[in-house]
Amino acid sequence: MKPFHLWVAVFFISGVVGCKTASDPFPGFTGGFSDNDPIARASGHGDLFSQDENRILSLENGQHFDVGVGLQRAQYFDGQNEIDNRFPIGAMAFEKNGAPAQASSTVMNGSDLTWFAPKPDEIYWCNLYRSSDSALSNDSLSFSYQDFDGDSYVARVGIAPTFGKIVCPDTISASLGCHFTYDTSVPGDSIYISIQGVDSGSINSSWAQIDTGGFVIRPNQLRFFSSGYNLYFINFYRIHWTALISPGGKRIGIYSREETEAGIPVKP
Repeated sequence: MKPFHLWVAVFFISGVVGCKTASDPFPGFTGGFSDNDPIARASGHGDLFSQDENRILSLENGQHFDVGVGLQRAQYFDGQNEIDNRFPIGAMAFEKNGAPAQASSTVMNGSDLTWFAPKPDEIYWCNLYRSSDSALSNDSLSFSYQDFDGDSYVARVGIAPTFGKIVCPDTISASLGCHFTYDTSVPGDSIYISIQGVDSGSINSSWAQIDTGGFVIRPNQLRFFSSGYNLYFINFYRIHWTALISPGGKRIGIYSREETEAGIPVKP
Protein backbone atom coordinates (compact mmCIF):
# COMPACT_ATOMS: atom_id res chain seq x y z
CA MET A 1 0.00 0.00 0.00
CA LYS A 2 1.20 3.50 -0.66
CA PRO A 3 0.19 6.85 0.80
CA PHE A 4 -2.79 8.30 -1.03
CA HIS A 5 -3.85 11.85 -1.67
CA LEU A 6 -6.57 12.68 0.83
CA TRP A 7 -8.82 15.66 0.49
CA VAL A 8 -11.63 17.00 2.51
CA ALA A 9 -15.22 17.96 1.88
CA VAL A 10 -16.26 19.09 5.31
CA PHE A 11 -19.07 21.15 6.70
CA PHE A 12 -18.76 22.22 10.31
CA ILE A 13 -22.47 21.88 10.85
CA SER A 14 -23.58 18.26 10.79
CA GLY A 15 -27.18 17.79 9.86
CA VAL A 16 -29.67 20.63 9.59
CA VAL A 17 -28.69 23.13 12.22
CA GLY A 18 -29.76 26.70 12.53
CA CYS A 19 -31.30 29.44 14.55
CA LYS A 20 -34.79 28.40 13.55
CA THR A 21 -35.90 25.27 11.74
CA ALA A 22 -39.28 24.38 10.31
CA SER A 23 -39.18 21.05 12.09
CA ASP A 24 -36.89 20.67 15.06
CA PRO A 25 -36.02 17.04 15.97
CA PHE A 26 -35.54 17.91 19.63
CA PRO A 27 -38.94 18.61 21.20
CA GLY A 28 -39.28 20.30 24.53
CA PHE A 29 -36.88 23.17 23.84
CA THR A 30 -38.69 26.39 23.07
CA GLY A 31 -37.23 28.07 20.02
CA GLY A 32 -35.51 24.87 18.89
CA PHE A 33 -32.74 22.77 20.36
CA SER A 34 -30.04 24.66 18.52
CA ASP A 35 -31.24 27.90 20.09
CA ASN A 36 -31.31 26.61 23.64
CA ASP A 37 -28.20 24.49 23.89
CA PRO A 38 -24.82 26.29 23.56
CA ILE A 39 -22.99 23.08 22.64
CA ALA A 40 -25.39 22.57 19.75
CA ARG A 41 -24.81 26.09 18.49
CA ALA A 42 -21.03 25.87 18.89
CA SER A 43 -20.63 22.45 17.27
CA GLY A 44 -23.71 21.47 15.30
CA HIS A 45 -26.21 19.04 16.79
CA GLY A 46 -25.78 16.37 14.10
CA ASP A 47 -23.21 14.67 16.35
CA LEU A 48 -24.92 15.51 19.60
CA PHE A 49 -28.06 13.45 19.17
CA SER A 50 -27.96 9.64 19.30
CA GLN A 51 -30.92 8.26 17.37
CA ASP A 52 -30.07 4.72 18.46
CA GLU A 53 -30.20 5.64 22.13
CA ASN A 54 -32.74 8.45 21.71
CA ARG A 55 -30.87 10.92 23.85
CA ILE A 56 -29.21 14.28 23.51
CA LEU A 57 -25.56 13.80 24.33
CA SER A 58 -24.88 17.36 25.49
CA LEU A 59 -27.68 17.01 28.03
CA GLU A 60 -26.73 13.48 29.05
CA ASN A 61 -27.29 12.61 32.71
CA GLY A 62 -29.00 15.93 33.32
CA GLN A 63 -25.96 17.99 32.33
CA HIS A 64 -26.89 21.31 30.85
CA PHE A 65 -24.13 23.67 29.84
CA ASP A 66 -24.04 27.43 30.15
CA VAL A 67 -21.10 27.74 27.75
CA GLY A 68 -20.37 25.70 24.64
CA VAL A 69 -16.92 25.62 23.03
CA GLY A 70 -16.60 23.87 19.67
CA LEU A 71 -13.57 23.15 17.49
CA GLN A 72 -13.63 21.24 14.23
CA ARG A 73 -10.61 20.57 12.05
CA ALA A 74 -10.22 18.78 8.74
CA GLN A 75 -6.91 17.04 8.11
CA TYR A 76 -5.10 17.12 4.78
CA PHE A 77 -2.32 14.76 3.83
CA ASP A 78 -0.90 13.88 0.41
CA GLY A 79 1.56 11.17 1.40
CA GLN A 80 4.60 13.37 0.79
CA ASN A 81 4.24 16.68 2.59
CA GLU A 82 3.80 17.63 6.20
CA ILE A 83 0.47 17.10 7.90
CA ASP A 84 -1.78 20.13 7.84
CA ASN A 85 -5.13 21.02 9.33
CA ARG A 86 -7.18 23.14 6.98
CA PHE A 87 -10.57 24.70 7.45
CA PRO A 88 -10.30 24.94 11.26
CA ILE A 89 -13.40 26.48 12.76
CA GLY A 90 -13.77 27.45 16.39
CA ALA A 91 -16.92 28.71 18.01
CA MET A 92 -18.19 29.70 21.44
CA ALA A 93 -21.80 30.09 22.53
CA PHE A 94 -23.50 31.15 25.77
CA GLU A 95 -26.89 30.59 27.31
CA LYS A 96 -28.66 32.38 30.13
CA ASN A 97 -32.15 31.53 31.33
CA GLY A 98 -32.80 29.32 28.32
CA ALA A 99 -31.83 31.92 25.72
CA PRO A 100 -28.65 32.79 23.78
CA ALA A 101 -26.39 35.27 25.58
CA GLN A 102 -23.19 37.20 24.96
CA ALA A 103 -19.84 37.93 26.61
CA SER A 104 -17.64 41.00 26.36
CA SER A 105 -14.65 39.03 25.03
CA THR A 106 -14.12 35.54 23.56
CA VAL A 107 -10.73 34.13 22.52
CA MET A 108 -9.55 30.72 21.23
CA ASN A 109 -5.80 30.03 20.77
CA GLY A 110 -5.13 33.75 20.86
CA SER A 111 -7.68 34.50 18.15
CA ASP A 112 -10.54 36.85 18.92
CA LEU A 113 -13.89 35.38 17.90
CA THR A 114 -16.44 37.39 15.93
CA TRP A 115 -20.07 37.65 16.99
CA PHE A 116 -22.61 36.31 14.49
CA ALA A 117 -26.03 37.77 15.20
CA PRO A 118 -29.20 36.04 13.97
CA LYS A 119 -30.38 36.95 10.48
CA PRO A 120 -33.64 36.00 8.77
CA ASP A 121 -31.82 34.30 5.88
CA GLU A 122 -28.99 32.74 7.90
CA ILE A 123 -29.70 29.32 9.37
CA TYR A 124 -26.20 28.05 10.13
CA TRP A 125 -24.23 30.64 12.10
CA CYS A 126 -26.12 32.70 14.60
CA ASN A 127 -26.08 33.69 18.25
CA LEU A 128 -22.46 32.61 18.65
CA TYR A 129 -18.86 33.71 18.34
CA ARG A 130 -16.75 32.16 15.58
CA SER A 131 -13.30 32.18 13.97
CA SER A 132 -11.48 30.23 11.26
CA ASP A 133 -8.01 31.51 12.18
CA SER A 134 -5.05 29.24 11.34
CA ALA A 135 -4.09 29.30 15.03
CA LEU A 136 -6.93 26.83 15.55
CA SER A 137 -5.00 24.23 13.51
CA ASN A 138 -2.78 23.43 16.51
CA ASP A 139 -3.15 20.18 18.46
CA SER A 140 -4.08 22.10 21.61
CA LEU A 141 -6.80 24.50 22.64
CA SER A 142 -6.82 27.42 25.02
CA PHE A 143 -9.88 29.57 25.40
CA SER A 144 -11.16 32.41 27.49
CA TYR A 145 -14.21 34.57 27.90
CA GLN A 146 -14.83 37.74 29.84
CA ASP A 147 -17.96 39.07 31.51
CA PHE A 148 -20.56 36.45 30.69
CA ASP A 149 -23.26 36.98 33.29
CA GLY A 150 -20.58 38.31 35.65
CA ASP A 151 -18.28 35.34 35.02
CA SER A 152 -14.84 35.19 33.35
CA TYR A 153 -12.74 32.11 32.71
CA VAL A 154 -9.47 30.93 31.10
CA ALA A 155 -8.53 27.29 30.42
CA ARG A 156 -6.39 24.98 28.30
CA VAL A 157 -7.87 21.59 27.37
CA GLY A 158 -7.06 18.49 25.36
CA ILE A 159 -8.73 18.07 21.97
CA ALA A 160 -9.20 15.38 19.35
CA PRO A 161 -5.69 15.06 17.83
CA THR A 162 -4.79 14.71 14.17
CA PHE A 163 -4.53 11.19 12.74
CA GLY A 164 -0.93 11.69 11.68
CA LYS A 165 0.30 10.05 8.49
CA ILE A 166 -2.50 8.09 6.81
CA VAL A 167 -1.75 5.16 4.54
CA CYS A 168 -4.36 3.61 2.26
CA PRO A 169 -4.52 2.09 -1.23
CA ASP A 170 -5.03 4.29 -4.26
CA THR A 171 -7.68 1.83 -5.48
CA ILE A 172 -9.78 -0.61 -3.43
CA SER A 173 -10.51 -4.12 -4.67
CA ALA A 174 -14.18 -4.85 -3.97
CA SER A 175 -13.45 -8.58 -3.68
CA LEU A 176 -10.44 -8.20 -1.38
CA GLY A 177 -11.24 -5.15 0.73
CA CYS A 178 -8.41 -3.09 2.22
CA HIS A 179 -6.79 -1.75 5.37
CA PHE A 180 -6.38 1.91 6.40
CA THR A 181 -3.68 2.82 8.93
CA TYR A 182 -2.71 6.08 10.61
CA ASP A 183 0.03 7.11 13.02
CA THR A 184 -1.86 8.60 15.94
CA SER A 185 -4.35 6.54 17.91
CA VAL A 186 -5.98 7.38 21.22
CA PRO A 187 -6.20 4.28 23.45
CA GLY A 188 -9.68 3.82 24.86
CA ASP A 189 -11.17 6.30 22.40
CA SER A 190 -13.35 5.56 19.37
CA ILE A 191 -13.29 6.52 15.72
CA TYR A 192 -16.29 6.81 13.44
CA ILE A 193 -16.19 5.64 9.82
CA SER A 194 -18.71 6.22 7.05
CA ILE A 195 -18.70 5.07 3.42
CA GLN A 196 -20.77 6.67 0.68
CA GLY A 197 -20.75 5.62 -2.96
CA VAL A 198 -21.34 7.89 -5.93
CA ASP A 199 -23.28 5.32 -7.99
CA SER A 200 -26.94 4.58 -7.38
CA GLY A 201 -27.09 1.17 -5.70
CA SER A 202 -23.76 1.61 -3.93
CA ILE A 203 -23.50 -0.02 -0.53
CA ASN A 204 -23.30 2.78 2.04
CA SER A 205 -22.43 2.04 5.64
CA SER A 206 -21.17 3.59 8.85
CA TRP A 207 -19.86 2.24 12.13
CA ALA A 208 -17.85 3.10 15.23
CA GLN A 209 -14.94 1.13 16.62
CA ILE A 210 -12.18 1.29 19.21
CA ASP A 211 -9.26 3.41 18.05
CA THR A 212 -6.44 0.97 17.25
CA GLY A 213 -4.58 2.96 14.59
CA GLY A 214 -6.53 1.69 11.61
CA PHE A 215 -9.65 0.04 10.27
CA VAL A 216 -10.60 -2.59 7.71
CA ILE A 217 -13.01 -2.47 4.78
CA ARG A 218 -14.15 -6.06 4.41
CA PRO A 219 -14.29 -8.00 1.12
CA ASN A 220 -17.46 -7.17 -0.79
CA GLN A 221 -18.32 -4.38 1.63
CA LEU A 222 -18.11 -2.14 -1.43
CA ARG A 223 -19.92 -2.90 -4.66
CA PHE A 224 -18.33 -2.74 -8.11
CA PHE A 225 -20.45 -1.85 -11.14
CA SER A 226 -19.53 -2.92 -14.68
CA SER A 227 -20.53 0.55 -15.82
CA GLY A 228 -20.46 3.43 -13.37
CA TYR A 229 -18.20 5.83 -11.51
CA ASN A 230 -17.19 3.23 -8.91
CA LEU A 231 -16.03 5.95 -6.56
CA TYR A 232 -16.52 5.85 -2.79
CA PHE A 233 -16.00 8.63 -0.28
CA ILE A 234 -14.54 7.21 2.91
CA ASN A 235 -14.79 9.55 5.85
CA PHE A 236 -13.45 8.95 9.35
CA TYR A 237 -13.28 11.17 12.37
CA ARG A 238 -12.81 11.25 16.13
CA ILE A 239 -14.38 13.46 18.74
CA HIS A 240 -13.33 14.54 22.21
CA TRP A 241 -15.45 15.87 25.08
CA THR A 242 -14.39 17.84 28.14
CA ALA A 243 -16.65 19.30 30.82
CA LEU A 244 -15.48 22.04 33.20
CA ILE A 245 -16.99 24.26 35.87
CA SER A 246 -15.76 27.81 36.23
CA PRO A 247 -15.08 29.33 39.66
CA GLY A 248 -18.33 31.24 39.15
CA GLY A 249 -20.24 27.98 38.76
CA LYS A 250 -20.80 28.09 34.99
CA ARG A 251 -20.89 24.67 33.33
CA ILE A 252 -18.67 24.59 30.24
CA GLY A 253 -18.78 21.87 27.59
CA ILE A 254 -15.90 21.59 25.10
CA TYR A 255 -16.40 19.53 21.94
CA SER A 256 -13.68 18.93 19.33
CA ARG A 257 -13.72 16.91 16.14
CA GLU A 258 -10.89 15.83 13.82
CA GLU A 259 -11.98 14.61 10.40
CA THR A 260 -10.62 13.50 7.05
CA GLU A 261 -12.15 12.17 3.86
CA ALA A 262 -10.79 10.25 0.89
CA GLY A 263 -12.38 9.65 -2.49
CA ILE A 264 -11.10 6.27 -3.68
CA PRO A 265 -12.06 4.33 -6.83
CA VAL A 266 -13.08 0.67 -6.64
CA LYS A 267 -12.07 -2.17 -8.94
CA PRO A 268 -13.45 -5.75 -9.05
